[in-house]
Amino acid sequence: MSVSSFDPASWSVIDPEQFERIGRVHRGFLYQHLLGVSIVLNSIEHPGSVLSLKVESDEDLECLSADGYLYIQVKTTDDPLAFSDIASSVRDFHKLRMLHAEGKRSGPCVLALVVAGSLGAQLAAQSATTPRGSVRRKLIELAQLNQANPEQVIETWVSIKWILPSQTVPGLASVQAFKSIPEILESLTGRVRAVPRLRNSPESTVLAAATSINLIASSNHALVQGRTLSRAQCENLLERISRLPEKLPPIPTDYVPLEMAGPLIRIGRKVGFIGGSGAGKSTHLAFEASTASVSHVIYLVLQGESAELMALDCANQLVSGLPSEFVPPGMANMSSVQVGIEERLCQIAAAIPAGSAVIIDNVHRMHPGSVAVGALIRSLLNRNDIGLTLAGQPIRSDGGPTSAILAAQSGNGLEFVDAPGWNEMQISRWGAVSQIPLTPPQSERVRQITAGSPLAVSNLLRVARDEHGGDVDLAIESTHLGEVHADAGAVFERTFDVMPEIAKKAACILSAVGFQPTLTEFERLLGQREATAALRRLIDYRAARITQNVRPGVRGVQLHDAYAAIAKQRSAELMSSQQHQEMHRSALDIVVENVRRGSTSLEWIVAFYSNLKGAGEIDDAVDYLTNGPLSVEALNRRGLGPWLVGLLKGFLVEASALEARCWIRDGLLFLGSGGEVVSDIDELWADQFRDIAEIKNPEVDLLYAFAHKQILYFQSRGEIQRARFAWIDARERISTESLRLILDYQWMIALYRCERFDEALDGLKEMIGRYCSLLGVDFSLIWQESPAMIPDRISQWSNTTADMITHLADCLDLSGRCFNRLGFHPIELFLQAGCLYSVVAHSEPMVKANNFAAMLQLELGQAERALSLMSLTLRVTELRGLSYYLVECKSLLACAAAESGQAKLAREIIGQLKDYDPSAMDEYVRRARSALLFPPVKPRRRDEPEVDSFVRDLLG
Repeated sequence: MSVSSFDPASWSVIDPEQFERIGRVHRGFLYQHLLGVSIVLNSIEHPGSVLSLKVESDEDLECLSADGYLYIQVKTTDDPLAFSDIASSVRDFHKLRMLHAEGKRSGPCVLALVVAGSLGAQLAAQSATTPRGSVRRKLIELAQLNQANPEQVIETWVSIKWILPSQTVPGLASVQAFKSIPEILESLTGRVRAVPRLRNSPESTVLAAATSINLIASSNHALVQGRTLSRAQCENLLERISRLPEKLPPIPTDYVPLEMAGPLIRIGRKVGFIGGSGAGKSTHLAFEASTASVSHVIYLVLQGESAELMALDCANQLVSGLPSEFVPPGMANMSSVQVGIEERLCQIAAAIPAGSAVIIDNVHRMHPGSVAVGALIRSLLNRNDIGLTLAGQPIRSDGGPTSAILAAQSGNGLEFVDAPGWNEMQISRWGAVSQIPLTPPQSERVRQITAGSPLAVSNLLRVARDEHGGDVDLAIESTHLGEVHADAGAVFERTFDVMPEIAKKAACILSAVGFQPTLTEFERLLGQREATAALRRLIDYRAARITQNVRPGVRGVQLHDAYAAIAKQRSAELMSSQQHQEMHRSALDIVVENVRRGSTSLEWIVAFYSNLKGAGEIDDAVDYLTNGPLSVEALNRRGLGPWLVGLLKGFLVEASALEARCWIRDGLLFLGSGGEVVSDIDELWADQFRDIAEIKNPEVDLLYAFAHKQILYFQSRGEIQRARFAWIDARERISTESLRLILDYQWMIALYRCERFDEALDGLKEMIGRYCSLLGVDFSLIWQESPAMIPDRISQWSNTTADMITHLADCLDLSGRCFNRLGFHPIELFLQAGCLYSVVAHSEPMVKANNFAAMLQLELGQAERALSLMSLTLRVTELRGLSYYLVECKSLLACAAAESGQAKLAREIIGQLKDYDPSAMDEYVRRARSALLFPPVKPRRRDEPEVDSFVRDLLG
């Protein structure tokens, strides 16, 4: 078939050469297999229209419907068809028609001849009509040759439906002819887009479906007996193909499967699948997953710069792989490493539906301290109603054996299987696909050198083809691989050596930028012309591939791990330091654009700071470290403290500007005061005192930041007087009132932690008055305002900022906590703080304040008020994805419901809590259960003159 109209940009096919290789894998019958996909689509578009589809050994198609049998033969040629081209089809059609005429097959039959081209003049004049002249004579000769009745053969000729391109035959609108394979591909892709619930791209789905038809034709499909698809198999084929996760590698159409003793993916089987890079583990698992008898396939790739990052990434991958109806409440789009991430991973694992298969790839990357990921693996091992496959390389990132850490995590519950590699027969088969015929001794020698690694074999043969005219022996000798025994890594290194320089440079860039670029971004990193040439060569050597949906709806470029490692090693010799910096600056621009568009996933965070460092712009990191979604405080709230410590320590060594070093050190001091392990903390303090003293006119923000850390540091050591001096000294040097207020708040927190509550309350009362002055309002205007009315009030205020409103709410919240520690029940203070937080959409502190208020309401017997408050708070918690507060909210709501007489609601919520770990709030669950049996006696509210006096003073 012609490829002249083929558009590589719309497909995962780079050039006509690869397209032709796909055709060879289909043994020249790609058009027929795509026509089979068309019939499968008919069965999906019109359920019940196809009862079965049979693919004959000669690739003829036989479709059974309620209307009878449809027999399809295809003729593809670039030249006009002559009678000799179709004589065998007429013979076969006649035999099929006679089976029906003689009653050996029931029901009517339709004979369809699909012509992917044009008819010769003789056939064009006499197709589908009573034949005359030479055509009639040839039909009679054909009948005599096959000992058939000539008149019946002529009747067969007349009954044939000729289907030509751009023509529709009445009653056969579902069968179309196309001039070329690109045309049928485009048609099928458009139809696949309309199929609901398909997760993968239309292009990959069409090619995977054609591969399934190819396997059926050769009786190699694992789920199809013989060569016939049942109605259910037809209607479910695309869904089965497209249920595979996007991250799972696509199955190449020229794939040669590994020979395994049995399927790895099977319900109840728990396997550790170990093999070197390029051993074909991931592709084999994708191949098995496409035909495995499981309900869902969930695929995780372990990645992350630290154990915490890896745990969070695992949680999000698990959730995205689950059908939405199975995702536990509040678990979607987790953006922080929350307390209890280990329990949350286990909760998600428990939610995986029975009959599913879970694949965890790259387990050799597991950090020794990956407690949460280890708990996830143990949870999955304990389930006998799912399949589990853990795939990885033999040696971990830290140099230890992968099997050892897996055995330690699983006990004796894991069966280890080594990736077998290709044998001599499979290598020979691949040689035929690659148009490099191999003799048995050559196949054996290739296996000895490559250890049967599919990637190494394909690379070696590619080198032979491109560099040595297909001479494998010469390729082996010229690359000195004859001295190598069973070392795929050596093959990859030699392959990398013979790649064009532009391909090597592209590999270095892909290995260094820290994110998977889209095709457009790849062109920006390398240059449009160079990117096209480099990508073609990398894909030729299977060193890279184009992936679907690297970001929603966008394709990207992914470098194979085997070549990523080599490219990192060779990067210094292939690119100058200036080229490295320019590369990282270009990558940094791309990362910043994505972050500004709202992409703050872990991948972008790590890529941002690694490219900032690579670009030599450490001094410019200060703006990002101190403000916005990439700041130290923001990332620490997401649980990334341990990773940040290592990052900042590296930055501190390379920073040149004195103020930049102070800001970086400030981040480390912040992490140290918050409980992270920061070595040499005292030395950091001494250096910070020295450097800030050296700066002649330090920035006000830097003075505040340093004073803030000093207060925390001295308070944590019990040196409250030194903390006071640090606070007073900083106040004298800071003239900005808003910044002074924030610093004063830090001092109030220090007093609270030292249990000096009365002193803190005096300071907070004064601060609330100052905030009201800055906002230009009287406190009485906002006290006990409903959340619905406060936005109207705010619009009337002067100098209003969301930060000021937040800080005002912080002061009210801290005042409530001080009163509570003194034994009072300052419910209104917490409610007012929650109200202000909700106005500026600060959901997390709002939930905390409301929960505190509800606890106090329950203590005072105000169950109805607590029920109303917690119903609203729970909705916000679920809407904002604050999963780490769900247990607390539901426990309080259950208690409030039970104590206010809402027994049905209380029982329903207690039932939901069985799916969580309610230990943090088990007191309220017990109270709820008790209240269901013995309704509580409501206590009389106590007088609290101190709280009333505090509020009265604020109200003036």
